Amino acid sequence: MAVSFTLLVVEDNPMEIGLLDLMLKRNFPEWIYHFVYNGEELLDFLSRQTQVSLLLLDIDLPGKDGIALLSEIRADPSYQTLPVVGYSSSTSRATRNTFIGKGANAFFVKPTESEQIIALFKKLPAFARTTKGS
Repeated sequence: MAVSFTLLVVEDNPMEIGLLDLMLKRNFPEWIYHFVYNGEELLDFLSRQTQVSLLLLDIDLPGKDGIALLSEIRADPSYQTLPVVGYSSSTSRATRNTFIGKGANAFFVKPTESEQIIALFKKLPAFARTTKGS
């Protein structure tokens, strides 16, 4: 069986999604990845998809923010062990501590340079569980 890494990204900014998509295609072509724009799409995706190695969750989202979504995800026994990495443009220690306190595996300030984004992506599999493809 092949081992795969499936990344689910929650990001509401279409320009950032375009940039992330381009970087993933160029630098991590072996990864499977999906984008959703908000909490409703995230919860819908998780209810339909079982193969997610890691959730990269933006904190600043319309409607439910990433902290509220993380609380909801962690309350569901199906997702208590899903690795979650938060990222935000906020450098607030309080935001980071709250997110980690709610059950995130890690928190990063959103990178702004291409090299920083790639470096962040390279770290993500270390926080993920390994999933096996059929």
